[in-house]
Amino acid sequence: MIPDPPLSHPARLQAAGLQFTYPGTDFSLHLPELTLAPGQTVLLSGPSGIGKTTLLRLLCGLLRPTSGTLVANTSVPLHQLSTPLLRAWRLQHVGLIFQDFALLDYLTAAENCLLPARFLNLSPSAWSTLQASLPDLAERLDIAHLLHRSSAHLSQGERQRVAILRALLTSPQLIFADEPTASLDRKRRDQALAVIDDHIQKSGAALVLVTHDPEVASRYPFHLNLEDLHAQ
Repeated sequence: MIPDPPLSHPARLQAAGLQFTYPGTDFSLHLPELTLAPGQTVLLSGPSGIGKTTLLRLLCGLLRPTSGTLVANTSVPLHQLSTPLLRAWRLQHVGLIFQDFALLDYLTAAENCLLPARFLNLSPSAWSTLQASLPDLAERLDIAHLLHRSSAHLSQGERQRVAILRALLTSPQLIFADEPTASLDRKRRDQALAVIDDHIQKSGAALVLVTHDPEVASRYPFHLNLEDLHAQ
């Protein structure tokens, strides 16, 4: 288990001097400083190819920085954790909404949503509570009737909402969302964002979001423009 943070540690995540380069390319990313406080939302903006998805993956530990520090609710910095411990930290504290949804087609929607929690060694009562919360959250995303359908037979918009449900189900304290509403019409988009925002408000989670939708961007006042970082 990942140790809990000391009570004096208010931030969900802190990055300082993060640098990343892809070997054999001229791509580089530099983030001087970023603190994600409870309840905070940071929107990553900038043109395609500038590194928004790369930064998301750095912040959640799917990529390791070339240099710099990344500190969360662990006894040692994230970038110093072993791969198994880093995976355990993500399972316990992070909700990921991937741009390609990352669903397993041979599982039902419900099975996809519950899959990450199966690796948490939950007590029987905690597992029952999680299962009981699944239909309610699905209802709010208007996919309760799809829970037992194979993911291979879902539309793109349905798959997107399943991915959102999976990310929120374990009540994560950090949410990383890469174009989480790109496949949704305006009604479904606003519905999904309302569910995400409600989770943030109630749990104090922090959200890092990538979107090219100006209406989505306008909902969140704090923007981190990666073009400005490259200009520094």
